[in-house]
Amino acid sequence: MKKHSLNNCKFYKVATRYYPGRKARTAVRLFRQEIRLTRGLLDALQSIGYHESQRILSPRMVQVIEEYLGEP
Repeated sequence: MKKHSLNNCKFYKVATRYYPGRKARTAVRLFRQEIRLTRGLLDALQSIGYHESQRILSPRMVQVIEEYLGEP
C-alpha cells in the first residue's frame, strides 16, 4: 500500500485521479456516486468523520478509499 503524506487532500484532486481526463466537476460527481454505490465504503468513511459534502479528505480517508477502490 502506498504511503500517504500527512497533509489533507482536496476532494477534487482525489476524484480527478480516479477519473483522469474528466473535468473536475464531473470527476467529483462521479466519485461521490461511486463512494455511495460501493458497498461498505460510505459507512467506513462516515465512521472516521466523512460527510457527503466533504471538500477535504484526511490521509486516513484517502487510505480507506484506496482499500475499497484500489489505487487510481
